[in-house]
Amino acid sequence: MRLLIDENVPLGSIRVLRASGLDVLSIMEDCRGCPDTLVLQKARETGAIIVTFDRDFGGMVFHEMEEPVEGVVLFRFTPNYPEEPAEILLAILEREEIELSGKFTVIDRNKVRQRSLPER
Repeated sequence: MRLLIDENVPLGSIRVLRASGLDVLSIMEDCRGCPDTLVLQKARETGAIIVTFDRDFGGMVFHEMEEPVEGVVLFRFTPNYPEEPAEILLAILEREEIELSGKFTVIDRNKVRQRSLPER
């Protein structure tokens, strides 16, 4: 699985995800300040699942997007420390019933909600 980490995700989380062996691309490192439309394009080109704190991606993937992305993970909490989003994501990835591909996944500190992405 390849993840495309939006620039609003702390660097500490990027380091933890990479150390766990995941294939991680970083907007902060590769395209700092680029618009969300370019983040979506990069995700499509690389087959990556977007990981973000930006709620705008919900509207974009369900109402504005012409081509699908692999998936989106939206964190809906304020991290207590930089590594926390990665730690929570890694714990969720261990759950057999969770599949990120083809899904818009919303992660609160204590729950996970998923909705299938529209097919275009």
